[in-house]
Amino acid sequence: MVIWFEARLILGYLLCFIAFFAPIIGLIAPKGLAPLVIIGSIFCVLIIRFQARKIRWAGLPVFMILFCFCLWALFSSLWSADPVSSIIGSAKLFGNIFSGWLLFVIIKSLSIEEANLVRKFLSMGFFLAICIVVFEILLGGPIFSTLKGQGYYIDRVRIDQFGDISWLNSVMVYMARIHWTI
Repeated sequence: MVIWFEARLILGYLLCFIAFFAPIIGLIAPKGLAPLVIIGSIFCVLIIRFQARKIRWAGLPVFMILFCFCLWALFSSLWSADPVSSIIGSAKLFGNIFSGWLLFVIIKSLSIEEANLVRKFLSMGFFLAICIVVFEILLGGPIFSTLKGQGYYIDRVRIDQFGDISWLNSVMVYMARIHWTI
């Protein structure tokens, strides 16, 4: 089967890739979302520049508030126990906020056709991640155990293991955020 990509929808296809894999990466490695968002926002800006599209700069007041939080984090490094680590953390915070805001602005600048395409892929990624979470809960965490290097044995599955799934807390927070965007 041959799939033809329309050049005018290339931004939508890139955002579809990000939208589909973000829930899955958020489940397996939540810290892996930062590089995905940063690299994705850079490529999206390049695509918009090459296509000479107009960017709708929505959410500027929110960005300014978050920027003030970054300045406060930077300012608080003056009385920090480890100022160098605090400054590095402030720079990471600003980078994540900026790239996330930039991705938000790009999403706001999508055409209706691209937005519908991204929404479909985000929904598919979300439901695939939910299926993986259910699989993890019912079988006692085979994926998480394997990723931690503990190995997984089917005889480990028992009812008392359902109480020790606290690693799903960050996953569920991320999934709730996605739910609000769908």
